Amino acid sequence: MTNDAARRGDVAIIAIFLSALMFGLEISSVPVLLPLVGDLLGGSSPTRSGL
Repeated sequence: MTNDAARRGDVAIIAIFLSALMFGLEISSVPVLLPLVGDLLGGSSPTRSGL
């Protein structure tokens, strides 16, 4: 394997890792942010309205 091919492989692995990390952070932040967004927009959540 040439040096350029190895470097491209390393960049591809880093890109896949970073995209998976960002996706995981996005998914884990949704439950935390939804009540805040609901409060800012004047909405109600099912847990607060007793549903």
